[in-house]
Amino acid sequence: MLLVGTLAGAYPAVRAVGFPTGVGAQESLRRSYRFAKMREALVILQFAILIGLTVSTGVLYRQTNFATRESLSSIRTRYC
Repeated sequence: MLLVGTLAGAYPAVRAVGFPTGVGAQESLRRSYRFAKMREALVILQFAILIGLTVSTGVLYRQTNFATRESLSSIRTRYC
């Protein structure tokens, strides 16, 4: 999970490094302005997926913990 979070944050940073600086940046930004909303939506989608994976991991951990520990202990106490 930590690896996925790190990669999710590192990818936009690596992409941002590729943009030129100074005068060339202004032209690049003008051209990329058309796609600003698309990029914004993709970043939001990326973080939504990250949050979903984090929640899913927590739910799976708790279910596995219940199935292996608590479920078996309640069966033993009922029949003993």
